[in-house]
Amino acid sequence: MSGQSRLSIDILVEILKDGDCHSIDEMLAGLRVPEEKLLLALHFLAEYSIAEFAEEWREARITPRVKTWLESLAEAEAQSS
Repeated sequence: MSGQSRLSIDILVEILKDGDCHSIDEMLAGLRVPEEKLLLALHFLAEYSIAEFAEEWREARITPRVKTWLESLAEAEAQSS
């Protein structure tokens, strides 16, 4: 893959899943990808109502509906263990 950084949507959702607003700089530090790739991923997540992205404030967060869904998945996994 010629040294290019790859962005995993799973890792991005993991960062956002707490429902708090996260700055672009915070996400970039955790992901170590170029800002352009992060912005593309955030626009994708926002387009499909997975995350809310305020580009003018350089912040994003998971939508409440998706946060609830992720919590229910985690609870179901815990119960099945």
